Amino acid sequence: MKSYLEKSFSEIGVKPVSRRKINGQDILLADGFVSKPYPALKKFGIDKDDFPQGCYTTVWLWGKDDKIGLGLPIFFDPLHNIEHPLSSRQTMRINTAVNHARRSIEAFMREKLDA
Repeated sequence: MKSYLEKSFSEIGVKPVSRRKINGQDILLADGFVSKPYPALKKFGIDKDDFPQGCYTTVWLWGKDDKIGLGLPIFFDPLHNIEHPLSSRQTMRINTAVNHARRSIEAFMREKLDA
């Protein structure tokens, strides 16, 4: 699984930056600047005109053992929150991804319980 994730991350231009636990579940977070998001991110709905100057991409993945359960990339304009230093901006992107992962996992768990 590690080599698969490393290959997937390198294909879109992000690097693992953190692991977190959310509701007892392991989350892997990756972040990076993708200078040419098209066609690398086309499968995520990115059009060639969406980010002509590139974009920051933060990815969260939820998995257990060798299986990925959920995951999603989140795209940010290169000038997002320009009033903050770069290091703070990465923290903001990671926090956004963690919050998104938490909501997604909680919704998944609710659906699983209701089934």
